[in-house]
Amino acid sequence: MNGKGSFFILLIVIAFLSLSLTVLAIYVFVFGGNGSSKGADAGQTTVQYVPKDSELAEIALFEGEKVFNLKSGDKDGKYISAIRVSIKLKYFIKVDGIKDVAGKLEARQSEMRELVGNYFLNMTLDEVSKPETKEKAKKELKEQINKLLLESEKIKADLVYSVVLEDWFYQ
Repeated sequence: MNGKGSFFILLIVIAFLSLSLTVLAIYVFVFGGNGSSKGADAGQTTVQYVPKDSELAEIALFEGEKVFNLKSGDKDGKYISAIRVSIKLKYFIKVDGIKDVAGKLEARQSEMRELVGNYFLNMTLDEVSKPETKEKAKKELKEQINKLLLESEKIKADLVYSVVLEDWFYQ
């Protein structure tokens, strides 16, 4: 009887360890298991290609600084809010499927300017004054500009690598 009881306890311990190992394996596969990510994207690991300086070029979207009106945040509309920005685009010099990236950017420059103007017209002073808004604006403008530039193309690669907001002054 003592031999069967020990065998039964050993079987339960092995089953428990197997179940624990299975749960741990599922966790590692689902959540990446690296633990080095922090913040909202802790469960996601993305490896982004960082190009060499020789693969990038830069173009100013506006000559110098540009002032945009912001959406009125007060109910009466008595106060006018504005933001002054200086925007440069870092873009890939060569992209497979596009013959002249710089020419495409130059041809669509007025549409990109309109897109940026509309972007800031839909923001309030309260939104602009938040510390995270500048990074959010860079990311969203990059996505919108790439979408605009690639709407007539069959490729999915981005043309614009980053949006640089050198000046960010609001009142």
